[in-house]
Amino acid sequence: MSDPLEVLRRHSSRAAREFGVLETPPLWARGEGATLWDERGVDYIDFTSGSAVSNAGHGNQAIRQAIEAQLATGVFHTGTLVPSPQKARVIERIVSLAPPSLTRVHLASTGGEAVEVALKAVRYATGRQNVIAFWGGYHGRPMGALALTGFRSYRDPFYPVNIGAHHFAYPYPYRNPFGLPKEREEDILRLTLAYLEQALDNPASGLAPVAAIFVEPVQGVGGMVVPPAGFLRGLRALCDRFGLLLVSDEIFCGFGRTGAWFGCQREGVTPDVMIVSKGLSGTLPVAGIVGTEAVMTAWPGGTQSSTFEGNPIACAAAVASVDFLVQQDILGNVRRTEDQIRAWSQQIAGLPFVGEVRGVGAMWGIEIVEPGTTRPAPELAKTLQSRCFEGGALVYRAGHYGNVLGLLPPLVATEQELATGLARATVVLADAAAGARHPLSAGG
Repeated sequence: MSDPLEVLRRHSSRAAREFGVLETPPLWARGEGATLWDERGVDYIDFTSGSAVSNAGHGNQAIRQAIEAQLATGVFHTGTLVPSPQKARVIERIVSLAPPSLTRVHLASTGGEAVEVALKAVRYATGRQNVIAFWGGYHGRPMGALALTGFRSYRDPFYPVNIGAHHFAYPYPYRNPFGLPKEREEDILRLTLAYLEQALDNPASGLAPVAAIFVEPVQGVGGMVVPPAGFLRGLRALCDRFGLLLVSDEIFCGFGRTGAWFGCQREGVTPDVMIVSKGLSGTLPVAGIVGTEAVMTAWPGGTQSSTFEGNPIACAAAVASVDFLVQQDILGNVRRTEDQIRAWSQQIAGLPFVGEVRGVGAMWGIEIVEPGTTRPAPELAKTLQSRCFEGGALVYRAGHYGNVLGLLPPLVATEQELATGLARATVVLADAAAGARHPLSAGG
């Protein structure tokens, strides 16, 4: 067999990211819970969850058995022209966890595709074309989703991508545009909502008729940014006042990651549409949107379809994943995870390059800055991420400037797994703070 790394180096698209952290990355041979082992048998604690996918953990037996049972039937793919019991079951699970007024589901294959579905749904339901999104928002890379995404680095090479998406500031206390100290969260929230309200209300703002506001309850790729309490309630009030739809993008933070089944539920807010993916199956590509009767019955049959929509194997995995999370009281484990990471954060908060540690549930970010300033330090963050990988702790990297280290453990992570991974990360951060330059060995 050819060397997989050599094959990827020679033939994988240059846009792929397999070598974005290490020149010689590990190849996974086995996984269980929050731990992965490479071909040498070296263990790594996973604080990435495959970009917030593996909520139910690696090697989950319930998901594996569901996939194997579906494979045993020989029904691998059915298309969209006939009813599917597997599709019905996953739709039933989504609706059971969603806010009560969200009763209709349209499945897709990936989160980015589901964002496209949501865009079409809100446009059809309202008859309006424009949408509002936020700085630091990430909604995927298909062209419609890319227009909603706030990062210029993703969008600039593909202009024109604008489909009527207008971006406003997200209430990010540490990097708010008002020059206020982060402790003044109430003022930051008030000004953020007031500016948006003025744009919607003022006929001279230049904002064309808006169909919907797309928002992440907690920004993931944006840097694990937790908005001040009341932000989603404020958006809901603006949508109600101006006749807009509210779309909650739960791709990153749904299915328990924030300590609630969906991020919008942390504030008791019911959107008109939720977008789900990633943690839905914890394994295979499956996504969708769940919305109100008014939105989801506005368009006629055949308006939206996708070849792999409702694939029976992916749906079987999703049903097993959701059932597992519910039966295991995963929200209780997420609360314990939050307490453990919050306590650990006190150990590193005083390091000279740590601007802030923030988070909720199993979704945490460490803002890396130039020592003694609030200026982002993306190169240092990249170096720290690489050293954490070498030291046996897989950490995410995100943020407006690429300077936030993310901790996104599987929701099943045990206290011991978290303690081991956090200890490994502590070594890296402490050595960097002391000016150490010696390499760290994996598994230490």
